[in-house]
Amino acid sequence: MTTHDNGIMASIALLAHPQSAKRRSAAKQLRKLGVPTAGPALYIALEHEMRDPRTWETQYQMIMALAACQFRSGLPLLRSLAQQPLRATMIYVALGHAIVELAHTSDHDTRPILELISSRNSMLINGAFRAMAMLRMVPDAETIKVIISTTIHVARADDLISPPAARADLRRWVAAAAAGWSGEDVERFLQDCLGVPNDALKRAAEASLQGNYLHWTPL
Repeated sequence: MTTHDNGIMASIALLAHPQSAKRRSAAKQLRKLGVPTAGPALYIALEHEMRDPRTWETQYQMIMALAACQFRSGLPLLRSLAQQPLRATMIYVALGHAIVELAHTSDHDTRPILELISSRNSMLINGAFRAMAMLRMVPDAETIKVIISTTIHVARADDLISPPAARADLRRWVAAAAAGWSGEDVERFLQDCLGVPNDALKRAAEASLQGNYLHWTPL
């Protein structure tokens, strides 16, 4: 067994550690490695972890690790969790991201994004749009219109499950994803983003207007 394999096995073993910080560290490492063999262990660990709402940071990292390990068998669990009331709403962001990453079949497959838009939970939508940006997905013209209009609606709405800061972040991820998009609606949206007093959003919009993707390192 190689040193790399030993490291994977050690991280998998730590998923059952009695201390949440150790479990979280293991999930982060497995997320970084992205090895499919860790998927089943992460799935079992997440099922146990979700029983304690106090360990939401560990839950977040386990969900993201499941996505990084491409464990598609975990989709039913993730979709089920996305429909539950969760005290730590950041978990919804991880769920939205992971569902899109595991459910999409190509760079043009936006079905999981539309699925999460229909949830009316803007934290789930936030995660979906983040995954869309990081995967550099290119939706069809009609879906792009839906995504942009959703972003504008969420920014103005007061009846969605989301704190204001998370709603504002939606625009940044759409702007970041738009580097590979085209059309008047996209141009107009990106130009509007330049007028918003948010440095990260402006940076994303400026890069996308030039057709350049930026590297993002989310939590």
